[in-house]
Amino acid sequence: RGGPGDGEVQPEQRDEEVAPPPGDATRQGGSTDRYATRDAQPVQNQQQDDQKASPVLRKKQLGRKYTGSGSGSKRSTSGALQANSRGRTGGAFKCEVCEKSFASASKLKRHKMYHTGEKPFSCDLCPMRFTQKCNLVRHVRTHTGEKPYKCDVCKMSFTEKDTLARHMRTHTGEKPFKCGVCKMRFTEKGHLVAHVRTHTGEKPFKCGICNMSFTEKGHLVKHMRTHTGEKPYKCDACSKAFSLLSNLKRHKAICISL
Repeated sequence: RGGPGDGEVQPEQRDEEVAPPPGDATRQGGSTDRYATRDAQPVQNQQQDDQKASPVLRKKQLGRKYTGSGSGSKRSTSGALQANSRGRTGGAFKCEVCEKSFASASKLKRHKMYHTGEKPFSCDLCPMRFTQKCNLVRHVRTHTGEKPYKCDVCKMSFTEKDTLARHMRTHTGEKPFKCGVCKMRFTEKGHLVAHVRTHTGEKPFKCGICNMSFTEKGHLVKHMRTHTGEKPYKCDACSKAFSLLSNLKRHKAICISL
């Protein structure tokens, strides 16, 4: 998702390519296939010659077959090794500011926007700007009300695919995020991160007024209302306002019964 300050939740992007594990081969056409293995069978009429040849010769012959030699491919063995080496070391394109490496120039260019603050994609309906077009598209849906991702179970709709995926776990009961300390499981990564702080004692969210610290940002937001006096939750029946949603719910149970 967009860079810091975009005003939207950051998507977990993978800037760095994972290199194919050692032993992966390339197809005869010359293109890299990270799922190919060295168990691939040689051409039928060359099988007997390979068996008679010395181990060194067989190794050279196999190298020619799997790098595309003799099949019109211009990519050399050394070129393939260099490409794989780039993947293993994190990429050949390095940021001069933070020295993070990327596998392509386009990914490096996108990353640099985080340092420069450049946001080339602007919303036509409000002043918001974004570093990536996909983040702008998601933002525009907050204006249009479009929710293209629909749950097949309960028919709820969502603006983002990731939000639908998280919602589906309420139906399936899937909890893919596991605590390494107490083995508790969670439906969302953010919930796991907050939970782990109960083990470590980390409280990264600090009040600028009284210096109290909290494990979650939401807890800090609620706490700040004790300083500001903000009461965003209002009763529809009597117009009484509350700083916490839980207090409003308790009040409604009494107010409606009166």
